Amino acid sequence: MTHRLDAIPLPADATRCTGLFCERKMTCARYLAAIPKGGKLNDFARDVIWCMAYISLQSLKDSAKIKPAAPPKDWIGS
Repeated sequence: MTHRLDAIPLPADATRCTGLFCERKMTCARYLAAIPKGGKLNDFARDVIWCMAYISLQSLKDSAKIKPAAPPKDWIGS
């Protein structure tokens, strides 16, 4: 059983985190996202106080829901 989820929209080329020394890993997309075939793993929180590679799971999900606006239609008038 694993904590990694396929439903997290993290790009396949983004490095995932092992989360060994991280206290915020349960809200970080790098830790929770599934590891794609050939994906990279790193421990970003080692020897630092605040992880600079942290990606908020909620902000990533919110940004995936945003869809671009429809292009403006040509105005047809008299």
